Amino acid sequence: MNSEELVQRRAEAEKLLAAGNFDGADAAYRSILDVDAKNIYALMGLGVVARARPDLTLAEQRFREAASVHPGSTWPLFTLVVLFTGSKRWGDGEAAAKAAFAINANDFQTLMALGRLRRDRGDL
Repeated sequence: MNSEELVQRRAEAEKLLAAGNFDGADAAYRSILDVDAKNIYALMGLGVVARARPDLTLAEQRFREAASVHPGSTWPLFTLVVLFTGSKRWGDGEAAAKAAFAINANDFQTLMALGRLRRDRGDL
């Protein structure tokens, strides 16, 4: 699969996910990983599929895997903040935000997610 085909497969996976076809989206994302095991879009996509099912334990594992494979990216970390906020796992959310800020102290998405965590927790 060349890079254009990977982009097309990712678009297919996103359409399947949006349509609620979680099995199809899961298979499409996995086919991307078969060719590019570190593809952040596929890793994150599998986390989104797991969250939508909802399998929050698997979603957390997928997002943590993406963070491990891409240690310079805040995307998986701020997504964990959002996941933990929804689960009222305040300490875990704070830790994920701290890890994201260690990468980029001005990461806007993480800042917004942390604000929501603190609002939902009752701090604001």
